[in-house]
Formats: sequence, C-alpha cells, structure tokens
Amino acid sequence: GFYSSIGGNESSRCANDVAKEILKLRKENIDGLVLDVRYNRGGSLYEAVAMAGIFIDGGPMGILKDKTGAVTSVKDMNRGTVYDGPLVLMVNGLSASASEFLAAALQDYNRGVIVGSRTYGKATGQVIVPMQPGKTEIDHTLDMKSGWGFSTITTMKIYRITGKTAQKNGITPDIILPDFYDFIKFREAYAPGALPSDSIYKKTYYTPFKPLPLKQLAEKTRHRVSGSEAFNLTAACSRQIVELKRRLDSVSLNWVDYKILMDAEASKFRLLSEITGKPTTAYEVNNHAFDKERIKMDEYGRQINDGWIKNLLHDITLEEAFYIICDYIEATSPN
Repeated sequence: GFYSSIGGNESSRCANDVAKEILKLRKENIDGLVLDVRYNRGGSLYEAVAMAGIFIDGGPMGILKDKTGAVTSVKDMNRGTVYDGPLVLMVNGLSASASEFLAAALQDYNRGVIVGSRTYGKATGQVIVPMQPGKTEIDHTLDMKSGWGFSTITTMKIYRITGKTAQKNGITPDIILPDFYDFIKFREAYAPGALPSDSIYKKTYYTPFKPLPLKQLAEKTRHRVSGSEAFNLTAACSRQIVELKRRLDSVSLNWVDYKILMDAEASKFRLLSEITGKPTTAYEVNNHAFDKERIKMDEYGRQINDGWIKNLLHDITLEEAFYIICDYIEATSPN
C-alpha cells in the first residue's frame, strides 16, 4: 500500500520492507523478480520514489507541479540498487497513484517490463488536513476516527520524467493482457470533475537503460494468450458484464423468465471459474528460507501463507507474467 511510518515507527516503510524481502530472495540466487501492484491504490508518493530507487541507481524519477505552478523534479537520494536483474511489474485498472508513478519510472528507464492492463489514471497528490480547529496538520495526538474528521485536498499534479502524465489516461503496459475490468467504466477518466491530462516541460537529465526486447516478448505472449481459453473467457465476461448492466435496466418479474436469463448469462462465468479453479502446472510456489522458519512458529501466519499460495497457483495473469519473466531471462542471458 506504499505505506509510510506505520504506527509512528520510522523503520516501517514500504520501500524498506520490500528491499528487505528482495535481499532475502537474493540470498537464494533468484534469476528474475515479478513485482505485483495490481489492485494497489497507492499511498505515499515518496515511498514510490524510494521503491523505484530499489531498481534504479540515481536520477530523477518524476516531476511535481504544485498549486502555485512551481515545478520540481523528485529523485531517489540513495545511491546504488538493491536488485538489478530481470524485472516484471504487474498492473491493472485498479493500480493507481503511487503504483502508476512506479510503473512510469520503470518504463521510462527501460528498467522493467510492465505487464497487464491500462492503469487507473490518477496522477495527483493530496494532503490530509484535520478539520479540528487549531490543527493544521496530522500528528500522533489526532485520532483518524475523531468526531472532527479530516479533509483530503489535492495540492499537486504528478508527471513522468518525460513531461507526460498518467492523469486520466493511465499507464499503458508494455505487454497488454486481457483483464476482467477492461470494458467497465470505472477509471479516473469517468469520474466527475477529474483533472485533465496535460504535459509539462522541464529539463530533466536521465540515462535510461538499453531498450528491452519488448517486441519479442510481446509476440510470445500474444501467441500464448490467443490460444488461452481462460483469457478469451475473461475478455468475454468483461464485455458481458457491461451488456448485462444495460439489459438489466428492464427485467421480467416472472421468476421463471428471470432465472432463465440469469442461467444463460452465468454460463461463461461458471466455465471461467472451472478453468481457473485448476492450479497451474507452469510453476511451484515456495517461501524463501526465512519465511519457512517464521511460519513454523506462527500458526495464524501459516494459514494466511497457505491461502496466498493457493491464490498464486490459480492466477492466470501471474502465470503469464511468469512466462514473460522466463522469456525475458532467456532473451537477455549472455549464454
């Protein structure tokens, strides 16, 4: 969630915690890394900057424009990287704000392959202001559930280092995959009063990595997805939801007629559920050594872990991301 300083603990920051997990994985000599920010609605912008810095050694990560019109670039001040190997970032239509900032930075630097569907399209920054008289900012003495409440105010617009923005348009992945939400109108562009998409000019100097083999990777994905019943059904179900909403504006009050309609509409969804109900055979899911020891002593943690593993084995988009990272490793291997 791109959290920052949970519970007042300065060490509990999203980027720091992710970096620690990557270091544990590196001890096991990983060949590639898949980072998943699907359904991630964002959080602290500065955690997103620090997160990008895990994979990029210095340089500007984005541009900010405040309400006065002042323009500044934001940089990760920590030199060096935690991980510099093959990287895939998964996004979807519910990846917003800080998630989009991370995706844009990695894409502009050619640092990782962005995979999934077009993101939400929120490239603005907010501050949370307490409504309690005499208080101008949040501190540890304020209860977020207090009777006075809080107001969220937009104070800045966020741009890519290229000067373009994800506002309204979102981030277009390097490799697009069918998504359940593709045809549903829920993104920022459909919100009343959404700020427009624009561009900005500011001299920013950055050195992208060499171009990734995107065309080669995308072609292999296209071949797999076109023959995938699960992905084809996902796209069909997304279209059907939109059509069903229109059809349900007027329905028969006769129960038999209504049930016939619902049974007919549900057939594709039942088939999709059956297909995705079978675990993948493309990969196995295991914990790194540290977590294996931890869950031995934590029964509740073990149950959560088992649930996550089950989900990961039934995730068709993750399965394709796995194929993509394998193709990426093979395409960039010196051997």
